[in-house]
Amino acid sequence: MAGLVQHLTFVESLWFEEIVAGGKATRGKRSMQVDPSVPLRRLRAEYRAACAASDAIMDGLGDADAPVTRNGKKQDLRMVILSVIGETSRHAGHADIIREQIDGKTGR
Repeated sequence: MAGLVQHLTFVESLWFEEIVAGGKATRGKRSMQVDPSVPLRRLRAEYRAACAASDAIMDGLGDADAPVTRNGKKQDLRMVILSVIGETSRHAGHADIIREQIDGKTGR
């Protein structure tokens, strides 16, 4: 679970801080391997900070049709938002599978 949080922190940072804002993705790690010495509280705080940075970047653009260039292709902010929602929802599904394996309960 910690690996999912670390990875989603990276996803937020990559898409919004790097691709949209033109900076560098500095938060989280692409990998889902977490150093055991890193407390979950820190991972959660980093994820919240990455989400807050993403929110600030979106607020600064103010328009979902704002142009974004990724790998030389023009997109709009809306497509970036949808990409991050898709990535987050896939990993939320992974988390649900892990939870089901632990407690044996399904969402029915």
